[in-house]
Amino acid sequence: MAFSAFNDLLIQGWDNGEIRICRIENPDRFLEIKNHDADVGCISAIRINFDERFLLSAGKDGIVFSYVFDKYMILQEANFNPLAGVEGVDYMPTEQV
Repeated sequence: MAFSAFNDLLIQGWDNGEIRICRIENPDRFLEIKNHDADVGCISAIRINFDERFLLSAGKDGIVFSYVFDKYMILQEANFNPLAGVEGVDYMPTEQV
């Protein structure tokens, strides 16, 4: 687990090899990266550099990945709501409630 330099992003490495990047204010919405092996690729280390341009992850699968990290785009994706402005998306028939 790592925090960005300004403590606005949380970066998590999971046992199944997934990396999740989320905003601290809204951890329910996250970007997920799946590069490490799902069976033996448990993330053992994850770091973001000081100017938040690169992300490194190391897994127990023996692979180290480096990612170009675009914080602005991640923040834009975290704020994106594909159903914003669509009427009727909250409608559910009462027999299904």
